[in-house]
Amino acid sequence: MSLKKRYLNQKIAVACELKKGPLIHALTKYNHLVLFINRPSAVANFRKAFTPSGAKDDPTDAFLQVEILTLHIDELSIIEPESAAICSLAQLVEYRRILVQDSGDLSNKITVTLQNYYLQAHEWFKAKDTYIFCDFICKWPSLAKVKRVKKQTLLDFLTAITHITFMLMMRVFPV
Repeated sequence: MSLKKRYLNQKIAVACELKKGPLIHALTKYNHLVLFINRPSAVANFRKAFTPSGAKDDPTDAFLQVEILTLHIDELSIIEPESAAICSLAQLVEYRRILVQDSGDLSNKITVTLQNYYLQAHEWFKAKDTYIFCDFICKWPSLAKVKRVKKQTLLDFLTAITHITFMLMMRVFPV
């Protein structure tokens, strides 16, 4: 805000190496700032031209960013602020990605545990992320417990679970 007061009614160019992130999100809120994307590779190549030793530090990189911005402003892309809807969607997509990753991790842990302690259940159920699998394991957590059950009890369980699963699917995907 002090820059806005210092340069009344003028736009201030800011060179950024990233297009997204918390800093970019914070800076796009200010109308007097115009954010330009300066690719890190461009800065690195510019640095090589002026520092053959390859020495790198933040003050030198900042100077190079300003130099690139000053000399090539017409060729740089402006970072446009994303709408609230896009920001919200990006956050939801990230949450979904994390949930999918967590689901896969949990399924892998269950698989490894079954291979060590309950190999039959691992072989009987290919998909470990289903209601039928979870209900089966809750009801019969070991081979010894399954062996004590009558065949008809198992068939009734499988029939009931299959019917419930079918009804749930019909609710989600009505014909």
